[in-house]
Amino acid sequence: RLEEELETGRQESKRLEEELETGRQESKRLEEELEKGRQRQERLEEELKEERLEREKLESRENERLERLQTELREQLRLEELELGWVRDGELSKERLADQLLE
Repeated sequence: RLEEELETGRQESKRLEEELETGRQESKRLEEELEKGRQRQERLEEELKEERLEREKLESRENERLERLQTELREQLRLEELELGWVRDGELSKERLADQLLE
């Protein structure tokens, strides 16, 4: 009877050791998955950072381009206003000259 209990105890001990080993293997597998997840998260965060920097560069270039266009348009408008002023002044001068000649 004691031998049976001893054998039962040994089998139980063996079963528990197997469960412990299975638990260790599962723990190791989960740790590996966790590490892979961390690495993926780091990679995604780096990609996001790079995308943000690229977007900021693009926005900066676009803003510079828009500022140049605005400056060019303002200059063009100023020149057109000057030309209109000259035409107006020229027409007024012609009218005055015509009036003087008629007198």
